[in-house]
Amino acid sequence: MDVLLSLPIVSYLLGPGATTSWSTSINVLFFYLTWTTLVMSYAPLHIALAGVLTLRVLLWMIPSLLFLGFDTGVPSLAASTKLGGGASLPPRDQRVLAKILLLGVVNLLIESLLQAGLQAALPIVSTGVSSAWTTLSALVFKPKPRSYFSYFSRISRPTPVDAALFRTTSTLPLPWLVLKQTVLLFLLREVLVYYGHRYLLSQPQSSSRVIRQMSRWHLGSYAHTRRQAPFSLLVFGDHPVSVFILRWMPLYTPTLLIHPHVLVFFCFAGLVTFEETMGMSGYKVVPGLLLRGIARRTASHYTVEGSDTHKRGRRKKATNGEESSDGVNFGAWGLLDWVQGTSWPRSGSLVADAQAGAVAVPGLSQLQDAAATMSHAILGDGVEEVVEVDEDDDDEEEEYEPVEKKKTRPHQNGRRKKRS
Repeated sequence: MDVLLSLPIVSYLLGPGATTSWSTSINVLFFYLTWTTLVMSYAPLHIALAGVLTLRVLLWMIPSLLFLGFDTGVPSLAASTKLGGGASLPPRDQRVLAKILLLGVVNLLIESLLQAGLQAALPIVSTGVSSAWTTLSALVFKPKPRSYFSYFSRISRPTPVDAALFRTTSTLPLPWLVLKQTVLLFLLREVLVYYGHRYLLSQPQSSSRVIRQMSRWHLGSYAHTRRQAPFSLLVFGDHPVSVFILRWMPLYTPTLLIHPHVLVFFCFAGLVTFEETMGMSGYKVVPGLLLRGIARRTASHYTVEGSDTHKRGRRKKATNGEESSDGVNFGAWGLLDWVQGTSWPRSGSLVADAQAGAVAVPGLSQLQDAAATMSHAILGDGVEEVVEVDEDDDDEEEEYEPVEKKKTRPHQNGRRKKRS
């Protein structure tokens, strides 16, 4: 008996924490049985569509309607929690709000149709690519006679493209695999959101007609017409082109490259939806240090939009006499904004959020210097101009002060000099 109790597994099951371990094991067992039954009962396409749609409703639609009810029902109290004050409250016109909600529902349906089309077309395309790849590999990699090292020759031969968008199997992914794939998905999403937002949706003076039209759709409708902090209903209550580039592509393109387990994709989609809902809420009081910084940067994107030099809210005239509309804070997490020099305010990056939360980051100053050097080497004088003008900015400027008020300051200073 002493020998049995000395075994690690027996001590783990019969030790002081046995009750917690048993309850956790039972919960995992029940989840595994439920998931296996679900996988064996429904097609992978039905599971993916129902899962994503459920996450969108639970983490975007319901919270957005609750926030909207709070903002319109108690505006005096809600104004004190908004980043822009009472001016950032959503409109109280029921027709406008019903139109935005209906547009959000339509965009969700379009997203489901695109997801279904992608999952249905991917096996067909992959089959054609695989057959062509098989023919090409047969010509290039000619079959060799069997040898004692046949194992190495098998693994050195390329494999065809995976035909599934997700891996919908009853086998549960390991925790390390979940963490690794989720981090990769978020990094790829940050890249797609930043460059799609900046170079496809914020270039109304582009030489490309398509980019120019998409930018005008994005900048001339819905959230960008308010010049105030947004509200959560505008996450999907936006132009379908903006929703496609900012919401759909950053969610499914990394998935197409990594082919994660469907449970990992659900975890990724849920975190992204919750982040977008809280980031577009426009509230000062947002749970979590990172979400609070994301909400603040998102509000700055809509209030300081149109400043090519990103300084003092002033707009720089383009060569053709029209106003340039290179905005600020294009990324979701602010990482690429911090590297590329498009964050506003300059201290409002993800790194500044870590500093504000008293989070010790070893080698932070060296990392900032290296990032600034890399940005200068890639972009040239543009980043240097941004940094130099930032140093002359007045630290006492208000973060969400409208553009028009800032333009009248030189005239006011001139009047004071004349009086003196």
